[in-house]
Amino acid sequence: MTSQGQGAMTEKHREGGVAMGSIVKGLRVLAMVLLVQGAALAPGWAGDGRAPARTKISQALAKDASAKLAASDAMAALTLYESALVADPRNTAAYVGLGRTYEALKRPKDSMRYYELALAIDPNDVAALEAQSMAFLAAGDIAQAEQNLNRLRRICVSGCAALERVDAAIARALDERVAAPAEEAKGGVPPAPAQKG
Repeated sequence: MTSQGQGAMTEKHREGGVAMGSIVKGLRVLAMVLLVQGAALAPGWAGDGRAPARTKISQALAKDASAKLAASDAMAALTLYESALVADPRNTAAYVGLGRTYEALKRPKDSMRYYELALAIDPNDVAALEAQSMAFLAAGDIAQAEQNLNRLRRICVSGCAALERVDAAIARALDERVAAPAEEAKGGVPPAPAQKG
């Protein structure tokens, strides 16, 4: 084979690898959705006496994953959260944790999918609503964050820390939105962040 033919073959393999990676990622998300949808119907989950043990294992794995994420070990956290979902596919804390892990990995679209999965299981999950709200704000979608804030107000009737954090984050985002055009109108450019070094 000529060197030109080898180059073309290598390029085809690279393209196939990218496509295959997208397919694998899509299948992974589909598998998680199917786990959520079928968890209650799966044999061995209802009435076999093992469900509470699986839930405890799942919660312990999610707790370990949270510690790994706090220690900036996102890949270890990812593995532990996924293991938590194998043990209990309805563990919303594990889905929220996966979302936060994907945020740490700078993959916001993936993080949003996991927040949506958590909310599909429990639409009133305060942690999922808070995490999703913060992700909306990071993407500049204040309107969606405000919708979640209204949901939190209905859930946390007497108030809760998540409600306060989301409310404060939205207020900051609105202040920044107002400040940016005012700074441009003055002809000024906001100062660049100080560089570490």
